Amino acid sequence: AVHLAVAIGQAESLAQTRQQLKELACINAALKAETNYCQQAEVQLTQVKAELESKVEERTAKLQEVIVHLQREIRDRTIAEQQLRESQQQWQNSQQLLQSIIDNTNACIFVKEFLHTNGNYLLINKQFETVFNISREEILSKNDYDLFPKAAADTFQQVDWEVFKSGKLIELEEIVPQTDGMHTYLSVKFPLLNSDGNPYAVCGIATDITARKQAELTLQQIKAELEIRVKERTAELQRTVAQLQQEIGDRKQAEAALRQKEEQYRCIFEAASDGLFI
Repeated sequence: AVHLAVAIGQAESLAQTRQQLKELACINAALKAETNYCQQAEVQLTQVKAELESKVEERTAKLQEVIVHLQREIRDRTIAEQQLRESQQQWQNSQQLLQSIIDNTNACIFVKEFLHTNGNYLLINKQFETVFNISREEILSKNDYDLFPKAAADTFQQVDWEVFKSGKLIELEEIVPQTDGMHTYLSVKFPLLNSDGNPYAVCGIATDITARKQAELTLQQIKAELEIRVKERTAELQRTVAQLQQEIGDRKQAEAALRQKEEQYRCIFEAASDGLFI
């Protein structure tokens, strides 16, 4: 019985040992599988890491390219903005210079736009403001019909459209109504061209020659009066000359008659045989 109990104990112990071995084998297999999985995971992680590093490098390179491109754009835009500011400043300086030049002349200078409007004023000088009592701000969006009677405006518009359509300079005298009466202007009108070489406006330079025209009229009147006086004086001189010629003719006849008588007396004295005593 003792041996049987021992044998049974040993059998149970052996069974437990086998069970433990089986469990150890399972654990070992599980550990190997886990190890393989970890190794595979590590390999995959290494590959993913390498791919990520490659993508990061590519992304970094692209970002650097974008940054360089943006920096170049910012630099170019800064240069362009600076050039634009300089261009605007030059344009303003040019405008101020042009305005200063045209403001220091006695002629009326104006620019009318005909490409999109019916001759709206774009620019006038100081003399124009003074003569027609309107500022350069007030005249914007206005045309001749807003400033002059219709008859005068029609005449101005006809000439301006002719200049605009023909593209040629025209010089003419224009009669312009003003507050103190009608004035005569010697006007030079010519087209202004845009960047495409097409006319878009008409510029006019008008000089008031009313005083000169009045002086010419006065001179013509004086000349006419002088011509009348010269004719009258000439007729008077002609009458005087004719009278003098008549007097000279009469005197010559008298002198001839006197010489004839003297010759007759001389012949009588020479032919007398007796002396004559006085």
